[in-house]
Amino acid sequence: MLADKAETSQTTTNGNLMNQITSRQLTELLSRTNSYTLVDFYADWCGPCQRMTPVLEDLQDEFPSANFVKIDTDEESDLMSALKIRSIPTLVVYGADGEVVDRWEGGQDADEIRTWLEGVVG
Repeated sequence: MLADKAETSQTTTNGNLMNQITSRQLTELLSRTNSYTLVDFYADWCGPCQRMTPVLEDLQDEFPSANFVKIDTDEESDLMSALKIRSIPTLVVYGADGEVVDRWEGGQDADEIRTWLEGVVG
């Protein structure tokens, strides 16, 4: 799905992959997608972020029409500042028009995130 696979990395804990992308790749993805995109802003050193990864990887199966990607905040501090992200993990959902639809800050369990996503992406 991403234009430059060489610059992406993938994380997996249960067989489902989430692409790690850069801010440039996010811009490209948002310019060509016709669906929602959930971005997980995380850091490798963040315990709650690490616990959220398998939850999101499971949930992407329940929302197949949405893109699920990850952005490392340590590598993309300019984007983090532009979006005023002050804590991680933070989930940001973009609409098909590339605009931010909603955001969720802090780690939560699968049921809470599922309910939130159902309300956001349907």
